[in-house]
Amino acid sequence: MTGMRSRPLRLLAALWALQSATATNGAQPAAPTNGTRVAVLLPGEMRFPDFDNLMASMAAFDVFISTYVEYEDRAHMLRPKRIVLTDRSTVSLPGGRMYQWYHLDRLLKEYKAELLEYDVLFKTRSDCYFFEPLTAAHFSHVHGEFLHMNSDISFYARAATFFYVYESMFDDVRGKYLRAGHVYFDLDYENLVAAYGIDAVNKQHVHTKRHPTIRYRFTRINLAIAARQLVYPTSVYHRSTKVLIENIESHLRAGLPIDNGKYTNRNLGDNTFASEKFHLVHAINRAPIADFAAPTVGVLLRPRPAAAPGSCQRPTPHDALLQAWRDALADPPEDTSERPREKRRRTPSQTRPNKRRENKRRQDICPLETPYDTLLQAWRDALTKKSEGVCKHRSGKSTARLAQETIHQKFGRVALADKRRHADRVAAKANLHARGARIRREATGGR
Repeated sequence: MTGMRSRPLRLLAALWALQSATATNGAQPAAPTNGTRVAVLLPGEMRFPDFDNLMASMAAFDVFISTYVEYEDRAHMLRPKRIVLTDRSTVSLPGGRMYQWYHLDRLLKEYKAELLEYDVLFKTRSDCYFFEPLTAAHFSHVHGEFLHMNSDISFYARAATFFYVYESMFDDVRGKYLRAGHVYFDLDYENLVAAYGIDAVNKQHVHTKRHPTIRYRFTRINLAIAARQLVYPTSVYHRSTKVLIENIESHLRAGLPIDNGKYTNRNLGDNTFASEKFHLVHAINRAPIADFAAPTVGVLLRPRPAAAPGSCQRPTPHDALLQAWRDALADPPEDTSERPREKRRRTPSQTRPNKRRENKRRQDICPLETPYDTLLQAWRDALTKKSEGVCKHRSGKSTARLAQETIHQKFGRVALADKRRHADRVAAKANLHARGARIRREATGGR
């Protein structure tokens, strides 16, 4: 297996993981180790959703920060021992998830000699929530070449092991991991199976340590999400991560080869760079994975700004247009007469054998125009224009959606899509008319 130092070490990792899971589940940290030196690494933006929590959690240790120039004042609030500042305009990477590895790489290169003097290096994020302050007791179980990881958010190890795993990470992020979501990478499958067993213990630990009121996104589980995004040989692959691990374990026990030269996965993650996915690929081939005992289980959800009256918390162009539509409906026009309905004419089946009946559309049934038709047309015209002063939805069309549209255009399915859009417009028109009738009845008391 690539990157691992010895096979006996991997077997020791599996045995140690089981013993550690039994000993630490629900227990308090061990007694502090005298002389244990821990350095906390904070790469990336200084977000501080709960500054007091972060400051109190790291007060006992030296802090090393790599961030952007605009966060300099915020960074100094944490009283770091060392700080690296980067002008944001000088860094351009193809994927947003790559920047955290850029900042970590800067710390490791800038202060390598100094960081190697510490016993443990602990990398985390400025928006993590800690349910108790960090102490030497949380790191007393760190030894040998084990890596303790909480996805790509927080992880720690002995200084030498930390550098062995992560010193080359950013180079690989820009190299072999970039746009390689479909590529199969050889894995230390024994380490993968052992680490997945630790996940089950960590998952139970998450629910016992979660704060009862504060909302935060917990990612304590080491590799459940990342593992299902990897490319696997078809001999073991399964959409269920649990079954996938069971297949790998059965092949290892039987001594069967896993790599059959054919690979697959339907959930490949981000197309540019999936941070959790390739962090797992990189780490699992370089160090045995052990349990994560630091008192943080995820990223704190930042509170959103208060919403304006009559709008949602994250306004979109449709919200502003809907509010304008409501205002217009509050002042209805004088002529609100209900359009007459025409009866649907059905052709007797015996006169048209073996032919489908005509699909009568609502606009054919209700041909008379009302003032609400003009209002609906104005709303459609506004939807085609860009609205200013409101937020756009963060997620655009997915890659799968764009590929589907390309296939439809290639094989002449545009006509069907047009028919569906036309049906949606007709339904919206009918709903608008019905709503206008309800407003009129409520305003006139049913007369």
